[in-house]
Amino acid sequence: MEFPISECPYCGNDEVSVKCKIIGNCNYNIKLDGTRDAYNGEMYDCTILKPMQKYAYCNCCGKRLFKHEHITF
Repeated sequence: MEFPISECPYCGNDEVSVKCKIIGNCNYNIKLDGTRDAYNGEMYDCTILKPMQKYAYCNCCGKRLFKHEHITF
């Protein structure tokens, strides 16, 4: 996947976020001792992500960076 930038020009962070709506069902695993240490890595495999914003935002400083059409869900 190729993006128009490699880091945020404002703070240098290399992660972005896009607000999405999640559609679908999942199984959430819980250990019987009450801890949350059960594996849930496949939790979202049967869900659909639908973007709700036009732009990707920096995870660190929150600045708008680019249109999300560069991101594949």
